Amino acid sequence: MKIILFILFTLSFQAFSQDSDCVFDLSTQTDDFIKEIEETETYTWDDSKKEATILLDNGDTLIAHRGGCNHFGVSGTLIKENVRLENIDKSYIIQSGIWIAERMFTPANVKELKIKLETEDYQIGRDDENLFYLYFNHESYSEYYLRAERIEGLVKIQIGYYFN
Repeated sequence: MKIILFILFTLSFQAFSQDSDCVFDLSTQTDDFIKEIEETETYTWDDSKKEATILLDNGDTLIAHRGGCNHFGVSGTLIKENVRLENIDKSYIIQSGIWIAERMFTPANVKELKIKLETEDYQIGRDDENLFYLYFNHESYSEYYLRAERIEGLVKIQIGYYFN
C-alpha cells in the first residue's frame, strides 16, 4: 500500500511540476472552443498538441490549434488537396484567411484583421513559388501572420498569432 501511495504521489508531483513550468495552464486548454465552430461535426482532438483536425464537407481539412505552454497561440490551417499555389491569387488567400479567422478568432480580432487587410497594413513576401505570406504588426502579439504554402501536392493556408 505504501508503494502505491508513493508512486501516486510521485506521479502527481511530476505532473504538477511539469504544468507549473508553463506560463499558461495546460489543464484549461481543451477542445471546448471547437464546439463553437459550425463545421465541426467530425473532428479529432489531440490533447498533447492542443489541436483539432476537422474534416470539412467539401473534402478540405481544417486544423484548429489553441493553446501553449510558454507562448499561447491561436491558429487555423486550411488544407486543400490538388490545388496549385500558383493558381491561387492573393485575394483567394486573404478570403480563405478571413474564413478561418471567423471560425477561430474572437469577433474583435476578426474586425481588426479585416481593417488591417483593407488598409493593407501588413508586410508581404514570397520566398519562392511554394510560399506566400503576410505579416501583420500587432502591439500585443509576438507574431501575427497569414501564409499559403504548397507542400507535396497540398496547399496549406494558415492564419494565426501567438503571444508570451
